Amino acid sequence: MTIATHVAISFGLGGSAVDDAISGGYGENYLVRRCRALPNADVMNSPYEWSDAQKIYDDIMRHPPTDRFALVGDSLGDNELGDILAALKGRRTVDLIGGFQGSEWGKHTTIPDNCRKAILIFNPIWFETMGLGAYPLPLDVPPVVPPGQNLYDGRWRTGNNGKTQVRYVQIEAPHPDDWGEAQDIVFAEIRRLAAS
Repeated sequence: MTIATHVAISFGLGGSAVDDAISGGYGENYLVRRCRALPNADVMNSPYEWSDAQKIYDDIMRHPPTDRFALVGDSLGDNELGDILAALKGRRTVDLIGGFQGSEWGKHTTIPDNCRKAILIFNPIWFETMGLGAYPLPLDVPPVVPPGQNLYDGRWRTGNNGKTQVRYVQIEAPHPDDWGEAQDIVFAEIRRLAAS
């Protein structure tokens, strides 16, 4: 039996018009089209606005808890991922979240242990995005980082007391960096999830 993979993809502030203008048409709308083309992937009502946390929650709750779930957001949509996960805690486990340049100016949420895997892309140079892309969501319980290593070095690590794998990827790119290399990294994880 095939297990369905439901993917919720949300914009940042400004929605489709701003995202398409900045990304040249290769932002969230393009990611939705790529995911829609995957066998066994359902994009529900994507793309969502950054403020559609309740709609995303409701759409996920329409599906059985045995299905797979992925959440992707850029900028303020990235910041909201922690609140969606918190609302789903005890009700659904989210298999994957992908975040593009969470904003220092948005809500500072965290990733609870009902998330199995998180890949968070951010620009480490605050002035290049004026903080708009400089907030990578932390886990509730961060991974232990061995001496001489850096949490943000792009390696997969495990946090939340062994329940969440996380990878922080630094890419110096304009905000919201939801296209090109960054999108390919997140899409590869979605494709892997849908194929498993």
